[in-house]
Amino acid sequence: MTTTDLAERSTHAHRIREHIVDMCGGPMGGHLGGSMSLVEILTTLYFGVLRGDPAAPPAPDRDLLLLSKGHGAVGLYAALAERGVLEVAELAGYGTAGSRLMAHPIREVPGVPMPAGSLGHGLALANGYALAGRREDWPRRIFVILGDGELQEGSVWEAAMATATLRLDRVVAIVDRNGLQITGRTEDTISVEPLADRWRSFGWCVRDVDGHDLPALESALSELPAEPGRPTVLIARTVKGRGLPFIENRRESHYAKLSARQYQRARAVLASQWERSLARSGGRIVTALATREAYRDALVEQLPTDDDRFYCLDSDTGLFTGVDFGAAADRYVNLGIAEHNLIGTAAGLAASGMLPYVTTMATFATTRALEAIKVDVAYAGLPVRIAGTHAGLSAGHLGPTHHCLEDLGIVRMLPGFTVVVPASGEQADQAVRQTATLPGPVYLRLGKAGTPALPELDAEPFTVGTIQKLTAGEDLTIFACGPHPVRAAVSAARLLASKGIGVAVHNLHTLRPLDVNALVTAAAPAKAVITVEEHWRLGGLGSLVAENAGRASPETGRTDRHARHLRRSRRRPGRPPGPLWHQ
Repeated sequence: MTTTDLAERSTHAHRIREHIVDMCGGPMGGHLGGSMSLVEILTTLYFGVLRGDPAAPPAPDRDLLLLSKGHGAVGLYAALAERGVLEVAELAGYGTAGSRLMAHPIREVPGVPMPAGSLGHGLALANGYALAGRREDWPRRIFVILGDGELQEGSVWEAAMATATLRLDRVVAIVDRNGLQITGRTEDTISVEPLADRWRSFGWCVRDVDGHDLPALESALSELPAEPGRPTVLIARTVKGRGLPFIENRRESHYAKLSARQYQRARAVLASQWERSLARSGGRIVTALATREAYRDALVEQLPTDDDRFYCLDSDTGLFTGVDFGAAADRYVNLGIAEHNLIGTAAGLAASGMLPYVTTMATFATTRALEAIKVDVAYAGLPVRIAGTHAGLSAGHLGPTHHCLEDLGIVRMLPGFTVVVPASGEQADQAVRQTATLPGPVYLRLGKAGTPALPELDAEPFTVGTIQKLTAGEDLTIFACGPHPVRAAVSAARLLASKGIGVAVHNLHTLRPLDVNALVTAAAPAKAVITVEEHWRLGGLGSLVAENAGRASPETGRTDRHARHLRRSRRRPGRPPGPLWHQ
């Protein structure tokens, strides 16, 4: 497993835990402990092992997952939502009247091939699926997740004996060995040890693994069957309630209805753990791809496509050193340290029907080459894409000549420009693709270095021209843009949430065209509004919010009181007092 794969799976696991806590913090509560113990297992299966679309009908090449321990349903729903099979919004209705998401899964839920709840059924069902698959020579595999308390059911061992006797080597059992059941420890109730020896005596190939170690799980499940002609069982040693120290290894966590205080505590603990895990990976910070690097990679993919209108013009940035553009090599041109010529050449290409991408440092693009951008690109309405790298304070160590704290104010004044500030490498990639064929000029504001992955950025899709809601709350609204400000805003929201203060963080990644209705609606319910950015107060995000938050709300038709206050306060020197200010 690569470092990137591990970082991605860790992110998925973290979000699955958050979904589980959210459901168990709802009106019905849920089987919290046994769902938390499954998280890494489900993450490995859904993002590394299972073949085919989990929501699709059974097919010869689609692997199946049967949750025999049906009380792990909350974990299953969370994983299905993270995988995209369920909408995250649907999880909020878990356990309520009319919802298909019940305390134990039913077939009406996409990704659930058979209902579960009565223990001891899953392995026999897997045998049936495997027999049918063998007759038709289908390559599909059947994975069954069993609870260790479930192994006290005699039907499990009847099925296990049949699996081995029938040589159904496409059946894989995974035992969630967390050591607890409703009344206490499994070994104090009906002992299942020596567990590995018992499975071997029934003819199974046994693998023992740390059920919370993602690379170990990947390795254990990478080559199946482990032995041809023999079914495989993975004994995954887990911790019930994993991720929440105050409930770990406690039988009371079997079914929990979290109070408001417990819910806030659980979310705060998960956030704190996530912060620490991001800060350590073999002593190094685990970072996502920098926005400028993701821009480069997207461009390298885009240039050699069938559309030969794409050009890449460079100003000796070094960003493309060693890059192979293949058949499009003649459409990469390094014009050296000459920003005015860079913009003029791009304008000439665009006027000839081409789609040029210009890459230079943001401060040089928007100050040294401003006249060319204004006259040759903006006034002419030409489709030149300008990627300003090292924006904001991301080139801090290079000194003030390389800082860029004016660019957004400058570019968003110019007619026709689309202005986008991606908050992550993935968003930079999407920004390149979504703006590729827009008719007018585009400015992409990119940072220098990568930032730690932020799971909240995937809460809603990234779409140019919209505002992305990352966290919910009605006490305070924060608008932010760019990798570092957005991350700082989310970190603040997590901290305040642990103190009972609800904060709605919005990633205002597109400054033009601005979704004014979304901005006004987002600001309206809050007691205070804050903007966070790497830019001077004037002209940037703070100005943008102040200029537009006072427009009539699409829902109430009333002018927002925070913007009225700001307009009054702006007449006075210094930071405006009161509820709306810019940091």
